Order: sequence, then C-alpha cells, then structure tokens
Amino acid sequence: MDQEKFLDALGALYAINALLPIDYRVIISSKKYEELTKQDLSALCPNCQSVYDYSAVVSKRVITTPIMELIVGSKSMIMWECKRCKRQTSIDKTTFTQTILDKPYYLGVVPDPPKRNDGLADRFANTSRSKKWCWQMLYELEEKMAQYRDDNWTRTDDDFSMASSAPEESEQ
Repeated sequence: MDQEKFLDALGALYAINALLPIDYRVIISSKKYEELTKQDLSALCPNCQSVYDYSAVVSKRVITTPIMELIVGSKSMIMWECKRCKRQTSIDKTTFTQTILDKPYYLGVVPDPPKRNDGLADRFANTSRSKKWCWQMLYELEEKMAQYRDDNWTRTDDDFSMASSAPEESEQ
C-alpha cells in the first residue's frame, strides 16, 4: 500500500476473502456496517429515570423569566418534556449516554470500498480513504482466518512433542 496500488490490493483482499469458506468470509456492505457501528445516543429523564432515544426527544427553546435569567445567565433555555412523567426538563440537567464499540472490534463486516471521484482534490482524499479501507479489510480477514484456524485445528500432545530428537547411540 506504500506504492498506492489500491486496485491491486483490493483484488488481493477480495481473492483472500473468496478463498475462505462461506461461513468465515467478510461481508462487504456499507448498509450492514452502518447498522452494526451505529452510535446510539440516549437521554435519561432526571425525574422518573426513563430512557429515550435522543432522536425522539423534542426540544424547545424557552424564554426565561428575569429571575431565572439571573440564575441561569441566559435569556433562554433549551427544554424537553418527558413523555412518561410529563415534566419539563432542561437539556443542561439531562444525562446523555452514547454507546460506542470498544476497539479493537471485529464485526465480520466492512463498508463498501471507497469510490474515487473525478478531480485533483479528491485524489488525495481518496488515497487516505483507500488505505484506511484496505487496512480495515485486512484486519477483518486476519480475524476470520484466525477463527477458521481455531475452529478447524485439533491439537494433540503429539503435535507439540519434539519430532527432531537425536537418536540414541548404542554403547559397545
């Protein structure tokens, strides 16, 4: 990949993937990859402890009273209403949690390889995207090959014995 022959690397990675049994192949699908790596953001209501998907939370900008303006330090606040307890809660007082995959992670799925657009500006960006994709595919393939090896290699004590021990000389 140092010589930036990405088409050659892409062909080699596809060939290695094709050599694996079907159950051990890496799936190449941007749609599946996005589903598996989706980072969910959740909001926790501080009043009733209900958890909501952040995309379902409807927030509103509310003008504060002069007393609240002194306390908060702003003329407006962003609030949302909990569907369960029906209480208005400030976004500032809401706890948010985000699910993120721990690295390294091996999903058995990689996104589709990057496509190069025409133009000089995309040429440099495509080099970076292509290198990243090739390394990601290689890591997934190595994981799948290791799984295949572990699932199909039966170890016995004979496999680990010294096969090249020197023959004993007879004493005369």
